[in-house]
Amino acid sequence: MGSTQSRLRPLAEDEISTALYTLASGSSKQEAKTAAFTALRTHFVPVLSKKAKLAAVASVHSQRYELWGLMPAGASLLPPERLADRIRGLVFGAALGDAAGLATEFLSRKTVEEFYGEGFPFSPQPSRVLPDTHRMMWAPGDWTDDTDQLVLILQSLLHTKGLADPSDFARRMVRWQESGFQELGDGGAAGLGQHTKHVLSNPNFVTAPHETAFAVWENGGRKNAANGAVMRTAVTGVPFFWSRETVIHNTISFCKTTHADPRCVASCLVVALCVSEMLMGVPTDTRAQMEQLVARAVAVTKETVADDAVMDELTLTVEATTRHDPQSLRDLELDDPHKLGYTFKCLGSGVWALNSETSFESTMRQIVSEGGDADTNCAVAGALLGCRLGFSQLPSNWVAELQHSSWLDAYAQKLLFMLQLR
Repeated sequence: MGSTQSRLRPLAEDEISTALYTLASGSSKQEAKTAAFTALRTHFVPVLSKKAKLAAVASVHSQRYELWGLMPAGASLLPPERLADRIRGLVFGAALGDAAGLATEFLSRKTVEEFYGEGFPFSPQPSRVLPDTHRMMWAPGDWTDDTDQLVLILQSLLHTKGLADPSDFARRMVRWQESGFQELGDGGAAGLGQHTKHVLSNPNFVTAPHETAFAVWENGGRKNAANGAVMRTAVTGVPFFWSRETVIHNTISFCKTTHADPRCVASCLVVALCVSEMLMGVPTDTRAQMEQLVARAVAVTKETVADDAVMDELTLTVEATTRHDPQSLRDLELDDPHKLGYTFKCLGSGVWALNSETSFESTMRQIVSEGGDADTNCAVAGALLGCRLGFSQLPSNWVAELQHSSWLDAYAQKLLFMLQLR
């Protein structure tokens, strides 16, 4: 979500220039910056009418897909209602975390503390937002490209009977980059990461996505291990969640469509395998049970990713963040300006949240307060914790603050239908 193109609004060109100058000027008072920010966001980012939102939801309901086949008996130990609740919790948890995290995305922890203050109640529509040219690209309560790409994976899976098709996903990525989700009023894909943008711009991307992503990574010295794949991957743990082989295949395929680095693959696998285990109904009531769940995901990942250095670093990250305490989150240094978008930082946030013993709101707010790539960190954290808790335990006031919750739920319902859960 978000806009990259101007819509017809009452601001004239000179008013836009003045407002942008006010935002950028270090001498502008905070009240003036906030007023300029509000005017620019209103000008550039449309808020859909109720009629348009209903039409967008209706368009999802009207889509028909080939069924995936029957879920085998005993695929999950959970009652169907609880299984469906966890899947919706994953989808909405990602969007809620993403939307809340936008408030501090790319900020240092110091800046977060100075502007928002200690204990600020972050949410998808917080009472105030730091006014700048980045945050003005999204309407209040909107999610960012993190959730957009999770939805793109979901759309692709619905279209391909739950099995990854890299070229299908690549086509959807390119189309989304150009126009966003037009039914939601997008003018383009806002917030797209530089690595992903580089891969998508290659003329061979749609026809050979894995090869293209590998070439981009190799030409960059095999150094880029950005979080652009792990941020969207939680949903790959849902289709055929009872089949570890299928979950691994789907997850790796979607990851390698844009991110070839084995650290990215490993991060995605841990997230998706944790989702798979939770949907199968493994116990998640105690700290020890959660540690065992994550340990199994790491062990399977180690068998799949044959890179000792990668797995050593991943294991250290997971072991450190399995201790759910403020210091282990602080030790991730999420606002390190040199590693804001590193995939293992994002994974660490997710594992830390998954082991949370506090509420969804409290857990997300702690991560948001750390700054850095907060929307991405919270998208993964929200997806994992949302899956563990279920939609029924997510804050209803946060869901109400989302711009397009009904549209998102329409896709979640399509996913449930494919699993014969509705």
